[in-house]
Amino acid sequence: MKVEKYSGDYDRVKFYGIMGKFFAEPQYKRDLPYGCNRNGSEWYLFYKADSLVGFSSVIHTKYHVKFGNMYVLPEFRNDGVWSYMANYLLNLYRDQVIIVVVNNKTLYDAWKRRKFKEVNERGSYKILEWRPEDDE
Repeated sequence: MKVEKYSGDYDRVKFYGIMGKFFAEPQYKRDLPYGCNRNGSEWYLFYKADSLVGFSSVIHTKYHVKFGNMYVLPEFRNDGVWSYMANYLLNLYRDQVIIVVVNNKTLYDAWKRRKFKEVNERGSYKILEWRPEDDE
């Protein structure tokens, strides 16, 4: 799988040419209700051949990194793309505290299998954390 990273002073025309529909079109808002490109976000776009198959944002804070907006295009959802994306990002940031926010059991279980621990709950959302020392 090929990965493109967009961060810092990147080509916004190219980025929004690829990603604009995911931020704007109603058919994607159901799966990405909070999908937007926040200032300071890094984006990882995942490709098979020349086809976009999924993407994720990463936000850096003083205390942790947060994986967000993880999305796999419907036609690739049974191809292991989400697991590849999750493992790729976890390996990339494994020396830092990582936060994910989930609101369904499938994602909750997937992160728990990767040694994330539940640290908080807000309504239907569960906040999970991974710490480098948990990997030992």
